[in-house]
Parts: sequence; C-alpha cells; structure tokens
Amino acid sequence: MSRKIMLLVGVVLIAAMVTSGTALAAKGGGRRPPPTGTATCLVTPNPATVGGLFTVVGTGFAPGHAFDVFVEDGVATQIMFAASDGNGSFSTGDYAYRAGTSRVKVTDMWDRHQRVLATCSFQVN
Repeated sequence: MSRKIMLLVGVVLIAAMVTSGTALAAKGGGRRPPPTGTATCLVTPNPATVGGLFTVVGTGFAPGHAFDVFVEDGVATQIMFAASDGNGSFSTGDYAYRAGTSRVKVTDMWDRHQRVLATCSFQVN
C-alpha cells in the first residue's frame, strides 16, 4: 500500500513541476533581457550639489525590463530601481549625500549574478 502512495505522490509532484515550468515559460519567467550592446547611462546635473537631486538616465536597454541602479560614493551605496520604457530608456533619481566622485552601475534586476550592463560617474560638489 505505501508503495502505491509513494508512486502517486511522485506522479503528482512531477505533474506540478511540469505545469509550473510551462506557466513560467509562457510568462517569460526566468529569462534575462537580451543585451542590446548599446546600453549607456549618464547623470544630470553633473556636477550635482550635496543635498540636491540628481537623475540617472539610461538608454539603449532592452524595452520593458526592470533594473537596479547602484550609486557608490566611496562611503555608502544608494540603490534605486528603474524600468525601461518601450524604447529601452529609463530615468530615476535621488539626493546626493557626499562630495566627491560617485559611480553608477546598472544591472538587470532579475539577474542573480548582477552583471553590469552600463556604468557612468558624476561629480558632487
């Protein structure tokens, strides 16, 4: 009797995995956006002012994807989020906290390896 139950449980689990995998594939789940090879970022204004708002603008990214935007100032890292529009562009912003050079890295939000898609830097006075 227990062997039949184990077999039934195994069949149910396999069916559940196949069904969920098919559903993810239909939604495009688990796939990274294809690199466009032309992704760039820039920051405006440059130079920014301590306490002032700056904006990171990205172009040339895959359309309709979400990105992490890391801004490192040598002491701390600000993490912002952005989504590209149908043209593969985005903008996101925050306040500048420290004077000096800040570096920006843009990664695909769903890439667990956090491969850098674009980098740029800006000055804060």
